[in-house]
Amino acid sequence: MKNNNFTYKVIAQFVFLLITVVFIIILFGHNADKLKKLLDISVGNFLVISGLVILTFAGNGIKNVLLLLPFNVRLRTAEWFGLSVVNSFWNYLPFQGGLVAKGLYLKRQHSFPYTEYVSTVSSSYLITFFSFGFIGCVVLLMTFVIHGTYAPLPFVIYGALMAVSVAAVIFLWQAKSWNIGKKVLARYFIGTGIILKNKKTILRLMLVDVVMLGVYVARLAVCFTAVGVHVDLSFIMLVAPIALLSIFVTITPGGLVVREALIGLFAFWYSLNVSDIVVGSLLDRTVMMIWVFALGAVFNYLLSKWAISGTRQETGIQGG
Repeated sequence: MKNNNFTYKVIAQFVFLLITVVFIIILFGHNADKLKKLLDISVGNFLVISGLVILTFAGNGIKNVLLLLPFNVRLRTAEWFGLSVVNSFWNYLPFQGGLVAKGLYLKRQHSFPYTEYVSTVSSSYLITFFSFGFIGCVVLLMTFVIHGTYAPLPFVIYGALMAVSVAAVIFLWQAKSWNIGKKVLARYFIGTGIILKNKKTILRLMLVDVVMLGVYVARLAVCFTAVGVHVDLSFIMLVAPIALLSIFVTITPGGLVVREALIGLFAFWYSLNVSDIVVGSLLDRTVMMIWVFALGAVFNYLLSKWAISGTRQETGIQGG
């Protein structure tokens, strides 16, 4: 069964990539000169985008710190930043093993159980879904009030994110008190309960999500300007939440092309030049990947070395 599932996933990825390649050929077939803009960006723009990419790594790392604090797991700066980079690094590889790599390190170096690790990851996802869904709905309403434009499908998407995350939180909140026979499930529900009952942790995570969303908006704004595309800030704020959430779509390693396709789709909905918008998003992706692989190789080596030779620190489920 596992082999069949793996085969189906590989076939699905291949088909999706094939469709994407065809789309790109059609999109840029008569506008090949636009792709050259990726090579013509100034050093200043590259450095600014790079700085914002580093801030993105830092934001993800800080989320790791906040999620682990209720379990009394303390990460050094090099660890939380390195784990953020390594997570992205492995997600861009064919095996897409970023979460696994991070979980293995925490288990080896800090004796943090896999079950509790999964509970932190799922809790983080739900908080992010709600934060981005809420922000997306707010931006849609602002756009409607200011410009009089309304897009029903994006509103449904963001509204659904909020509804699903709230429903899942209610389920997990109730489940932690159930008398569950299987120890693994019981520990998972206890772990999610520890995070969900910690209001400070939730508020801090939501604040980090908002800041990271702002950083991504700035990244896209700089990228569009760098390739000579003038886009209203309201459009960037509208597309940013759903574009960031595309990382959860594992059809391709690192969500390659998925994010760009979503941004292009939003551009189409708002009657913008799709090819120009996609070029800007491709610039963002290019700079991101440069730093993912450059820093990822370094931190993957360092964290692996520390995990093998480091001192184990006993941790368990403890409220905080």
